[in-house]
Amino acid sequence: MSDTTRSADLRDVMGQVLGVNASELADDFGPNQVATWTSLKHLELVVSLEEVYGVSLTQQDVRAMRSVAAVREILAGHGVTA
Repeated sequence: MSDTTRSADLRDVMGQVLGVNASELADDFGPNQVATWTSLKHLELVVSLEEVYGVSLTQQDVRAMRSVAAVREILAGHGVTA
């Protein structure tokens, strides 16, 4: 996929999946700062990101998703500006 901007804001997508207010999700927030970011929610987040942004995340991508900023970088690597 070429450089694409999707209409969904990353924090909105993550907030919806994690059940938190999107405005509370700072770039450095990850599972240690967001109590609802459990292993199950992590998998739900992967599925949601793939559906919303039209990407296929690798196992390496999934393991590297340790913060909001990391997710943004991973999506950028797939040509998505989120």
